[in-house]
Amino acid sequence: MTTEPSVVRVSVVHYPCSVKGVAVHDACSKNRSPSAELGMPSIHKNNRAAALLAELRDEDRLSTERLALLIGVTPDELRACRDHSLVLAPVAQARLGRAIAARVPRLAIPARRLQEQATAAALLESRATTIHLTAPAKWLASR
Repeated sequence: MTTEPSVVRVSVVHYPCSVKGVAVHDACSKNRSPSAELGMPSIHKNNRAAALLAELRDEDRLSTERLALLIGVTPDELRACRDHSLVLAPVAQARLGRAIAARVPRLAIPARRLQEQATAAALLESRATTIHLTAPAKWLASR
């Protein structure tokens, strides 16, 4: 028996069924984000955010509690993200990337990459950016 995934709309999406090889449940497919469906799996699966959190060291002088305060989530949510048991919302992942890039120079490149990709996913989810399969009409008219 598999567990139904739950979606918390505030800042965290939790998919306990997101293990490879497990089919998506009907309830899960209705609540999936556009970024998950449109080729942004590292944001949907939390891979980049979890990898950045795992790379933090004591000598970086950025505690989980301080980082959580900076990005607006709880320390427990950050620990769960690092352990791949909780997926942060794209907006929170963008804040995480920005905070780490500004405070840990050795992680600046992957942190900026996370920030840019999470920002794009957030724009997709808010429908501010649309995806189309054909060129816009004004492009075709200029030919």
